Amino acid sequence: MNDQFVGMAYGLQDIVEFLCLAGLEDVDDEWGRQSGLIEWRGDGPDSWEH
Repeated sequence: MNDQFVGMAYGLQDIVEFLCLAGLEDVDDEWGRQSGLIEWRGDGPDSWEH
């Protein structure tokens, strides 16, 4: 955030939390799945490798 590391995302909920911390309002899992603001690489928002 603002060129600063804020943490590691281990799932969609982590991304949602980072967006809320950045000041976006009304962000939830469904918004994260549908938003064009997030570029998903690989299989999308529901596929995570740890």
